[in-house]
This record gives sequence, structure tokens and C-alpha cells, in this order.
Amino acid sequence: MMSRIGKAAFLGSVTLVSIFGTAHAASKSGAVNIPDPAPGYVLADVWGEKGDGSASYALANANGSSDIVSLWYNYHFEIAGTPYYTGFTVLEPGEGSSEEGLLFGQATYRLDTDGGKSFWTLFHGQNDVGELPGVTKAEQVDDTRDPVQYVTSNQHVVLAVPTTIFEAGETINNFTIFSFDPEKNDRGDYKGWAYLGSVAAGGENSANCGDDLPTPCVSSTGKLSFVSPVSGTMPVIRVDMSGTQVEGPGKTRTLGANDAVDYTFDENTRQYQQPAGN
Repeated sequence: MMSRIGKAAFLGSVTLVSIFGTAHAASKSGAVNIPDPAPGYVLADVWGEKGDGSASYALANANGSSDIVSLWYNYHFEIAGTPYYTGFTVLEPGEGSSEEGLLFGQATYRLDTDGGKSFWTLFHGQNDVGELPGVTKAEQVDDTRDPVQYVTSNQHVVLAVPTTIFEAGETINNFTIFSFDPEKNDRGDYKGWAYLGSVAAGGENSANCGDDLPTPCVSSTGKLSFVSPVSGTMPVIRVDMSGTQVEGPGKTRTLGANDAVDYTFDENTRQYQQPAGN
């Protein structure tokens, strides 16, 4: 368990209007015409420390080292006609840190109106959206693909954020999955957002392939969609694949309808997983 988890968990009513954030952003709702909370406000609402007010800064650790906290992704959405804005944050452990891996956090704001003026009110902040033990760098948000959202029958949001990582000469595309519960309660373990894992969505190997190399060049794309569940509230995540993949030494294969992958939500692990044999 990371030492910083639970350090700050605000159920606030702080009102603010500030400059537009600088993290990767999803499309804004047409109903929201006021500036987003500034990165420094978001990070302070997650960690309780203002830092230097920028979108990424060092946060002192207990052992004297520093971790890096950053505003990772901006997201606008609506539930039952009410606009919300979430600033997703990430903590990446610094050299010599006592942290065990990467830590997602968030600060979510609701659009309120008083006296004809609209403003963002802090709805909920937390630094324990999810932890990735052994991971020290967050995947990059992929601005070339759109996020995908699903609203469940009980008005929870399931969000797929497109991300990418470069590893061993290959660009790997994923979707990082989160869920949002708008119903605050008096339980001490309430989480506004929860991390639900990651699903694969293709990639390409142009940095490590070619005529003079043993690996043929391939490129694939995974299109994500949500499928309403037969039972329960959590949707199935379906990834339809297209493009090509390596099939064997010097061989490639074209992907088609039979290569679609379904991921289902596991109540025990609280993660989306690929069923055995899929």
C-alpha cells in the first residue's frame, strides 16, 4: 500500500473560477462556457498542497525525496443534465521515493449557478483512484483518438481514456478505464472515481521492422465500444480490431471480425478482464 493514499480526500464546497487547464482535454460541453479550474487548483484539491501552482511539480516525500504530481487529463461530462469537470492527476515516484508505483487521483467539479452567475464547485477530490504497483511512468494520453463514455442504468459513468506507450520498438495503444459514482454517501470508503484497469487497442512497430530486419511491419487499430450488459449495470467493453499483426517469422495476418475482443467487469478484482478463451 502506498504511503500517500488517503492523505487527502475532500468532499468540498469550494467555489472557484480560474484559467483554463493545460492537460490533455476531451471536448467541452456546449453548456460550459466558463474557464476550467487551473491545474494548480486541481492538484491542491487532490493533495492538499499548492506546490508552485503549475500543471506538474515536485511533492516532498516522507523520506526527503520528491515525487512528481501532474494534471494528466481533463474531462467534461453530464449526468441528468448537470455538467461536471474532472481533472485526473497522476503521481509518479521520484528517485529514492518510498512509493511503490504510479498513483491516479482526481478532483471533480460540478457547475453551479447563483444570482445568474455560473461557477465550478468542488464536488469530490481523492488521491486513491487507483494504484499501479511497479509502474513509474504514466501512459501518455493519445489525442488522436476520442474518449468513449457509457452511462449505466444507475447513472454511473464508465470512461475509456485513449492512451499510448512506446516499448521495445513498438507503439502500444490502450484504453485506460475509470468509473464515476455521483451518489455521495456517508461511508468512509466512498470514491468518486475508481480505476478499472486497461484494455488493449492495437499498435504498430515501425521503429523495429523493415526489409533488413527479421520482424515484418504491422499496424493495427482497436475501436472500443460499450455493450449493454445482460444483467447488472456494468457494460461489456468490446474492442473491434482492424489492420495487421505478426503471425509468425516473416508472416503477417489481416485482422477481421473474428478478432474482436470482449472484456467483462470482474466484481472480485474490480477490473475489466478478458474472459478465458476469448
